[in-house]
Formats: sequence, structure tokens, C-alpha cells
Amino acid sequence: MAPQKTLFYTAAHSGFALERVPLGGGGTIATWLEREWLKTEPFRLQMVRPDLLGADAPREKDLIQYSELAYARFCRRFEDVSTTALLREDPKQAIVLCNDVSEGPDFRRLHEAGFSVFTIYHVDVVDYFCRIYLHGYIRPETAAHFFDAWTHSFLRGRIPNLLQLVFQKQADSVRYSKGLIVMSAAMKDMLLRCYPDLNPDKIKIVPWGLPEELSSSVISDELVAARRELAEKYPVILESPVLISLSRITPEKGQDRLLEALALWEQKPDYPKAGVTYFLVGEAAYMQGQRFAARLKKLAARLHRTRVHFTGYLSGARKQAILERGDLYVFPSRHESYGLTLLEAMRAGLPVLSTRTYGAVDMVTDAVGVLLPEVPDAKIPDLLQTSMASLLSNRERLKLQGQAAKELALTQRFSDSAARLAAWLNHQTNK
Repeated sequence: MAPQKTLFYTAAHSGFALERVPLGGGGTIATWLEREWLKTEPFRLQMVRPDLLGADAPREKDLIQYSELAYARFCRRFEDVSTTALLREDPKQAIVLCNDVSEGPDFRRLHEAGFSVFTIYHVDVVDYFCRIYLHGYIRPETAAHFFDAWTHSFLRGRIPNLLQLVFQKQADSVRYSKGLIVMSAAMKDMLLRCYPDLNPDKIKIVPWGLPEELSSSVISDELVAARRELAEKYPVILESPVLISLSRITPEKGQDRLLEALALWEQKPDYPKAGVTYFLVGEAAYMQGQRFAARLKKLAARLHRTRVHFTGYLSGARKQAILERGDLYVFPSRHESYGLTLLEAMRAGLPVLSTRTYGAVDMVTDAVGVLLPEVPDAKIPDLLQTSMASLLSNRERLKLQGQAAKELALTQRFSDSAARLAAWLNHQTNK
């Protein structure tokens, strides 16, 4: 039997207190995988974290408050120190797993040194850049092909660092990784469109699921206290439908679409007489977060019959307690690779109304709620409004959808996904 190898897991968003810092799915999955693999030991695990930067390492909420340029500088610093650290290891006894693309090490140098490198695509950064920064006017495959032509032109020395982190780092991860891990078939299809030479067998689809302890029905003293705290802070009128969205406050999460939908609904005769309560759970995070949060506050101020509560970032028992208060979970994202919060809401027994994102396509059926069709961005508020009204008009059907959502979510076990991924990594490395 071959000796057990060491998996070096480079994760720029790991090592932070997730109960306080809204790092999103990448940081959450890194924490969960570390915990699961330390327990099951499919290989020796060595985390490669930002603490390699020493005094320059980000603290607490530094990462989510960086500007685009500051974040780009952080990515380059982490690339340098993580690559240097990895090159000291024996490539024959190592597996390198990169937790995302832009924050990853130097893929080419590690490949040339003989390392088996794998990359988790929590975000397809080319797709994200085109959807959010270019507002969907240029298709990701067009942008990827244009950038490739740019790198082979006489202007290749004039490519800004920010664009290199988006396009060159992703191209390098595709070319020099032994395997790529994505969350959905739609993400795999997008990568294949952007990189026609990519071997489909190189891509592993791993829907994450949820840790079993998050599905526990045990009522703790902490949960009882959280219920009391939130009930006192955010009282709800008995007949008022309660909507919940739970995610970082950034443009890709699309909370503005829901607020615009509520403004439309307020003008309709079927708007509930007791009004609607909307818990907008989350904190401004990453490059455009603060500007977007200000926009959301302005949109909320224009509502006259809807009570919007900006709760800030909630975790643990307080997150569970707020989900218990909902009638409908709304997932209005513009871009989403998977959707951990969507699955958490379903596990809590909430029916869902979702835009058509990568992860939602695989999770949301008529049995658990409504998945909107693919339409131009300007039409989304209208569709959200009519779908909300329809769903909330039939409380018995809504209850059945919530039950079905919970049953489906309980089948999605993170431990199973972690075990499948570990087995695949070991198999690919030992081929």
C-alpha cells in the first residue's frame, strides 16, 4: 500500500471566525472540509492560510472591507507566500487543493515542479466578472477568448493586474490543475464553453450539502434565547406574511430586485392588508458591498406598507431562529455558484422562490417552491412580485412545499460529499 500523502489545502478565506465574519461559501466550505477530513483522515491535512503573511495578514473583517485594488494586492501576496511554502515540499508526497482561483497559488510553477494541483471553483471568476462588472453585455466565453488573444498580442505587457487575476489566473488553473471541482453541471458547461480544449473528464461535480449537525432538531438554551431576542427586537404582525433572504449584501445577491418587487406589489389590489414583513439578513461585504447596502436602504425607505428589517449578519442559533419566523425564503441572486443559504432555508422547512442560478437549478422544483425562468434582469422584479403573490395566496400549498423542501435538504449530506471528493482526489493523484 502506498504511503498516505499530505493534502496541502490553500484557503485564503480560512482561519477566520465564521460566527462573526461573513466570508461566504468559500470560507464556509474550507472550514467544513478541514473539520471533516481531520475527523476521517483520508490523507494528512495541512492548511495553508493567510497567517503565512505574518503581520500583513488580514484580521477579522479586513477581507470583506478591501477595495478591488486592495483585494488584488492581497491575492498577489498570498499567491507569493503560498507558492513559496509549497515549493519546499516533496511533490511526490503532496496533493495541492486550491480553495478558489484568484486567491490561489501560482498554478504554472507548481505544475512545472511536479505537484498534483486541484482547484475548487466556488466562483467562476470570468463568469462573475462578466455578469456583475460587465452587466452581462459580454458573454464569458467571448471575454475569455478575447483575453487569450490579448495575451498573444503585442499588447500583452499592458494587461492590468486586476484583469490578470480574473482571466489569466483562471486560464492557468484550467491548464495546470489536474482536476477542477464545481458545484453544478451548469458550472461545468460554462467552463467547457470558455475553454474548448478542456477535457470534460477533468471536472468533478460536487454539490456540497450540509453538515448533519446543522440538521439537528434539538432545542438548545441558546436557541430559546435567540428566539426571545429576535421576537422582542423584530415583532411581527400576526397576519403579515414574512419573507426572508439571507446572504452577504453585495450586488450579485440581488436583494434590490426583491425590494423593487415589493414596491410593485404595494400598488396591487392583492397586497396583504396587514402588510408584508421582510427580514433582509446579511452584512455589506467585499468590493461593492457598502455602496450596494446604501442603495438597498434607499429602496427600502420608499416602501410604505412593507416592514423591512436589516438584521445584519446572523449565525448559529440566531440564524436558525430567524429562519423559523419565515413563510417564504426568497433567493433573488444574479450570480450564485451553489447556494448554501438556500439549502439551509430549505432544511429549516421554508418553501423557496428563486432566480435561475447554477445551484438553484439543481435544487428548486415545483415541489419545494418556484424557480423563475431565465429572463432579462429588468423583468425579474415583476416575476418576483407575481410569484410571491401566488405562493403566499395558498398557505396550505406553501406548508406542503416547505415540508418537501426540508425532506430534500436532509438528503444532502456534507459528509458524503467530503468523502466522495477525498476519494476522487486520492484516485486522481495515484493514477
